[in-house]
Amino acid sequence: MSHAELVGLVMDLLERVEVLEAENAALRVENRALKAEVATVEDTPPQSVRVIKRFHVEVGFCPRCGWRGRGTHAELMAGQHGASAHRTGPQILAQAFSLHYHHGLPLSKVPRVLKDMTGITSYEAHALADIEQQKCLSHLLKNLSVVEETRRGRAKRFARDVKSTLREALALWQEYRAGNCSLQAYRARGQPIADKLTWLLRDRVLSDSDNQRLLDGIGRQHDHGRVLLFLEHPEIEPTNNRAERGLRGAVIARKVSHCSKNERGAAIYEAMKSVTATIALRGYRVASGLSDLIRGMPMPSPQSR
Repeated sequence: MSHAELVGLVMDLLERVEVLEAENAALRVENRALKAEVATVEDTPPQSVRVIKRFHVEVGFCPRCGWRGRGTHAELMAGQHGASAHRTGPQILAQAFSLHYHHGLPLSKVPRVLKDMTGITSYEAHALADIEQQKCLSHLLKNLSVVEETRRGRAKRFARDVKSTLREALALWQEYRAGNCSLQAYRARGQPIADKLTWLLRDRVLSDSDNQRLLDGIGRQHDHGRVLLFLEHPEIEPTNNRAERGLRGAVIARKVSHCSKNERGAAIYEAMKSVTATIALRGYRVASGLSDLIRGMPMPSPQSR
């Protein structure tokens, strides 16, 4: 091959390389033009449609003896007739429970929020009130101490007497938890304490406004059985100290780790923290309890104390 032929071949190759580069550049431009970017719009579904189930309940009447019988259904309550024939279903009640007890929405605002969410204008508010609650005595004692320390003379008496009664109830509960008192004796000794508190929180008008505020607030909770519920059910703790201590570890971990990096990690931590805390509260070693769960065994039952 002569020198001229070799130069011609090289020039031909260079031209082909330039053509290929131009084609590749055009393809890159075309791909950039066709590249799709992800864009999302998150929204809620349209307002829920109310589902109303109507039951035609047969009612029988005996003209001879006057007996009146009424049909039953698994989804109907025994007293669901007359003025209370309309009830709300379990989905609405579950949402009401979640709003009030899980998210902390005041009970008076639950109907309004449910109406905006579902269009349903009523629900069984009394169902929320039927759930037993135990108010934290530590917070009640703190509020009573604040008022007692800022009063003089006879104005101290109300807060001092209520504090003494609550502390007497706490001491009895601690004695029972230590195993120094039987359940029967515990309830028998707790009844005079409950009677004393009922007398102290009787309806009356006090001259001191702060004492009156405490009387009205604590008295209302006591009327609903939320102050000394632990005297009837000793398995219920009279304070939320354990709950606050249980949250302490999670709060410290969040602080030192600069929070979770994504929602998935936060959800995993929440689940694991809940499981490990439950195992510990039920009286088992966390490592062995987790090992059993990993092997497919159920969550261990609480150990008797």
